[in-house]
Amino acid sequence: MAETPNSEINDGKLLVLHQDSKGVVQVGHVAYSNPLENELELVRQLCDSEHTTLDRLKDHLARTRTFDQLVRAKEYRYCIELNAAYQSFQIKLDQGLSFIKLMHNIIKSKKKSTKPGEYYDPTDDVENCKKYIKELYTKWCKAYAIELAYESCKRNQNILAYSHRICGWSNPVHRLTPNFTVEVKTNFGYGGASYFFTKLTFKDVEIIPFSEWVQYAIARVTEIVRYSKCYELENRYWRNALLYCRDACNLSLTDEEQFISKYIIDECDIMVKELEEMVVSDELLVISRKEPHKGRFKLDKAGHYLVEYKGEKISGALDLITKILAFDKIASVSNFITRIEQANKKIQPILVNELLALVTKIQEANATMALLQPDFLAYLGKNKEYINEKQALRELLAQQQGVPSYKLEQDHVDIAFHDKFPEYRPFEKDFKAVSERYHQLTDHIKNLNRVLDSISNYKDRIDTYFCK
Repeated sequence: MAETPNSEINDGKLLVLHQDSKGVVQVGHVAYSNPLENELELVRQLCDSEHTTLDRLKDHLARTRTFDQLVRAKEYRYCIELNAAYQSFQIKLDQGLSFIKLMHNIIKSKKKSTKPGEYYDPTDDVENCKKYIKELYTKWCKAYAIELAYESCKRNQNILAYSHRICGWSNPVHRLTPNFTVEVKTNFGYGGASYFFTKLTFKDVEIIPFSEWVQYAIARVTEIVRYSKCYELENRYWRNALLYCRDACNLSLTDEEQFISKYIIDECDIMVKELEEMVVSDELLVISRKEPHKGRFKLDKAGHYLVEYKGEKISGALDLITKILAFDKIASVSNFITRIEQANKKIQPILVNELLALVTKIQEANATMALLQPDFLAYLGKNKEYINEKQALRELLAQQQGVPSYKLEQDHVDIAFHDKFPEYRPFEKDFKAVSERYHQLTDHIKNLNRVLDSISNYKDRIDTYFCK
């Protein structure tokens, strides 16, 4: 079967997982058509024609009863864009008619308000209205057609899973073999809260991408344990998701030992090796969560911030030990636990030394702040006096000119102010310099304290683990 073009995934074709006659899982597609395509094409032609008036379009929509079947659901959970928000909608056939009526009123109002000698051309408003109607009915028909395709897939017992663009939480579990299940976990159409995961379970043990903990610059243990694979929020990535499920399932059937090696042992080994390397190396290569396709790049951290990063990753791996131990019944994982523990024992004294260095730096910064703050407060107070002087001068100038003070040009006030207070310019320069040093030092102290708290937490996590 020819590969489905990306543009057709969930727009004319659903990608599906199915089993062939030999029990092997395959990826295919189910083509579907829009049963209202002929009637929709008439609407498109009317909207595209420059000769179509809004009255003619309105009459056509009002007479047509074919679209009545669109109102079959209270709400269509259809995502035009998987990562956008507020995607669900209801179909109300009077919506298009109401919009045309509104545009008629807008056009009449614009014609009525046109001044003598001017000309208002309603062409753009008419075309925009027709464009809106065309897009509205196209969206409705697409949502209707794909809903029918979903129902067809549900009735087909040979289809194990299928792609979709359904808005909201969806977490169907598919048992592909007695030992292998797949969850396609999606939450499309919720903006920043949207996600697209697949979760594999083999012999009741969840497959977790442990390598991501060390490979991605930004990662959370609570996130990683939710999925086996994470995908970008685009319809084309359904191909990646279903191929991943297919390959994993088939490998578990044909070569269980190789499956365990690839999806369990290798994942643990990659994580542990990089943790061990992280202890001794300051050249760390990571992947961006936002742009994973760009591959690895050098982590831009040094000094306290690099130690903080190492502490987060190495101590955080302790929270994954429980998940690793779950594999013990199907694979030997005790060596990985030992190596994670050893990495934490090695980083622990490094964290302690860093805490001591941070405490010293914070004390020094606070001492500098104690010297700088009186000067800053003095300059701040003096600057407030000048601000009050400028405001008083503005009120005086306004009174002399007989206008409200807010109508005075700022440049006019500034010129008068600098003529009266020529010493302000050198003061302002000094004030800016002192303020900049003060705020930079304030931010520096805040950052040092933040890093101190983080590293302290990582050290405490290690101490707690080994005190069990």
